[in-house]
Amino acid sequence: MKIAVTGASGKTGRAVVEDLLAHGHEVRAVDVRDVAQACRLALPAEVTGAPAYVIAAGDTLMDRPSADIAAEVFPGVPVRRPLKPYESLLSSDKARDELGYRPRESWRDVLGLLRA
Repeated sequence: MKIAVTGASGKTGRAVVEDLLAHGHEVRAVDVRDVAQACRLALPAEVTGAPAYVIAAGDTLMDRPSADIAAEVFPGVPVRRPLKPYESLLSSDKARDELGYRPRESWRDVLGLLRA
């Protein structure tokens, strides 16, 4: 099952994420500190209209390489560049280019896992 978790960097959230992963669930999360950073960057940004941005973690909590997951879930879809082992499959490139957003927090640090 795919499950989104907020507050996963706290004591209780960390335990919840560890349990979900141990039971084979796919966990999606972005650290609230990264979301706050994106909001702080967006408020003074000189943009026109109402642009939409993907604010994603820089890495996943999956224990399989991102390239393997992409090949399984999106067979036949070309990968435009090599992926780091646990890199997020959601691109925050537009937020990086227009706002200066760069995810700083990693769930892998919180859980003591290898980084992307």
